[in-house]
Amino acid sequence: MKRLVNFFVLFFLLIYKFSIAQIDAKWYATGPITGAVESVKDSSACISNLVSPREFSMMNKVRAQAEAIFKKFMDNDGWELNELYEEYDGKSYRAGNPPPGNTWPPHYFLMAYQLMVNSDSLKAWEAWNAEYGQKKIDEIHAMARAASDHEADINRYKDSAQHYMDEMTKYMSAHLPGLASANEKEKDAYGRQISFYQKEIDRFSAKQNFYNGSDSSEAKDEQQRKLSDIRFHDACLLEITIAVNAYHINPEGKFISEEHVPDIFLVRNYFNDEPDLLNKFDFYRRSKNFSLLLFGNWQRSPGNKQLYTATFALNKANTDHVSVKRIMSYEVQDIAIYLSGNKKAIHQFLKEADWNLLTQLVIKSS
Repeated sequence: MKRLVNFFVLFFLLIYKFSIAQIDAKWYATGPITGAVESVKDSSACISNLVSPREFSMMNKVRAQAEAIFKKFMDNDGWELNELYEEYDGKSYRAGNPPPGNTWPPHYFLMAYQLMVNSDSLKAWEAWNAEYGQKKIDEIHAMARAASDHEADINRYKDSAQHYMDEMTKYMSAHLPGLASANEKEKDAYGRQISFYQKEIDRFSAKQNFYNGSDSSEAKDEQQRKLSDIRFHDACLLEITIAVNAYHINPEGKFISEEHVPDIFLVRNYFNDEPDLLNKFDFYRRSKNFSLLLFGNWQRSPGNKQLYTATFALNKANTDHVSVKRIMSYEVQDIAIYLSGNKKAIHQFLKEADWNLLTQLVIKSS
């Protein structure tokens, strides 16, 4: 038994230490998605995926302008920039005998960045993670000692729980067939006896689980860790997602306020009741606070006040693969940006960024 216990303890320690090693507060939850950024910046990879040279040039131009905006905050405030992700839409309709280039719909492109805005909070987060990890490792060691020292107790509790399970099964087999025709007193007696068996099963199972480390405090610890990670995440980071030529934007959050910022079509602030730090793609959903910024022409859906549709997407001829387009696929018709994380940094970035660097890329449509 002790050899088996030691094997499982070693296994869980290796797994847990590996998972702790993967928790880097700077890249909490996912970090940069391997290969995603590099492949979009690689011209040969993009062209092999049927992205046109002009579309590739447009992506480079948007990226350069966005990073020029970030540089001001890096230079003036010491914020540290890291890119998380990039993607563009599929071009399968261009395979084989592609339709003429003047029938191609707008080229969709997305980038996601992190700005580290509070290094003190980052250090506190890393220290908290290290302390939490050591606590869990100590608990695993304690569980192993308890399992080894109380092997006989564990087996006795397991046997007792199984005994009452067997007794309940036999009782049900003997009495359940006639229960439908039994009187109320007999039905009550049956219910009390089944309840007695279930309580004994639960009692001995709980004793067994105590030594096996299945204490309910584990769930409380994980909940506390989740809440702490959300708090540290939103103190450390400003995350920025930039979508170009998006057809629809539907933020998932509680609307708080709307404000006017020069050069921006719309700015709306939201609160997220349930941040999801494990979300790999909708980065704004990792934070409690986020803002939506829209550039270009958009319309709000009459039936859904959260849903915004790009004006070009209201006409099917602008998005199909057949109609001749008045505006080419490589033109920037709209930009949607999510700012999420540190609330103070969101406000500062919103007010101090040179948004004209992006506004000038958006084609003016009549």
